[in-house]
Amino acid sequence: MKFRRLKNWMNKASDKKDLNPVHLKDEILHLLDEYQQYMKIQNAKFSQGTLRTIVTTTAEVVESLVKLKIKSLAEMPFKISEANIAVQEAELKAPGRDLAYIVDAQRRFKH
Repeated sequence: MKFRRLKNWMNKASDKKDLNPVHLKDEILHLLDEYQQYMKIQNAKFSQGTLRTIVTTTAEVVESLVKLKIKSLAEMPFKISEANIAVQEAELKAPGRDLAYIVDAQRRFKH
């Protein structure tokens, strides 16, 4: 999906009659910065939420075991999954998301 978004953005950019390479480069850098900053914040929220879930879940597990609250125990594995889904939803709304493929490719080739 990210690659299709990038291709779509490139097609739209190439259709512009006043295509200026300098302006195009500036726009690409701007969109990449916006996307990376937005996702950095979303990932920080996810990490904080995951840590909070682990800490509070440990306490809830102990309490639920003592009080035999089966429903609470059953809900706990889904909390982290829900946070992960929230990050994926945020990525769909991220500014500059049309260039997300470039960010992913850069990240993969660095490692």
